[in-house]
Amino acid sequence: MVVDVVVKDAALNDATLTLASPGASNSLGNNKALIVDTSVPTISGVSLNAANSELTVTFAEDVYNTNGGSGDLEAADFALSISGGAATVASTPTGITKTSQSIWVLDVNISGTANGSETLSVDPAAGNAIYDARQAMRHQLLNQIIRQV
Repeated sequence: MVVDVVVKDAALNDATLTLASPGASNSLGNNKALIVDTSVPTISGVSLNAANSELTVTFAEDVYNTNGGSGDLEAADFALSISGGAATVASTPTGITKTSQSIWVLDVNISGTANGSETLSVDPAAGNAIYDARQAMRHQLLNQIIRQV
């Protein structure tokens, strides 16, 4: 199936679809520094403290809660879960502290006694909860073994 599309301006004139040569007057590169960000923010590391109460999440780059590169993350931007073992965890962190724009410490509420076979998972709460300066974090799963208490 072929669909013809005609782009028009507000006065209903056909739009000019030819870009100026790179570096020429009125070209994109001559007027703006273009950055093509093809990578979404990713979690590069996690660590759980000895008391099983704080989970430090390190991102590969600075992260924000809006796609404009502003706003600090919130506890509700993360989802927690445990598989295996006897302990359970609240699905949302109970608090959050910013160490830097790429390092966040999540307060976790673990119930029961960990037996060492638990795996704690941290994910973005939604596909649009965590951004770098330009785009949302895709679902990424990283696991952290919970230490026995």
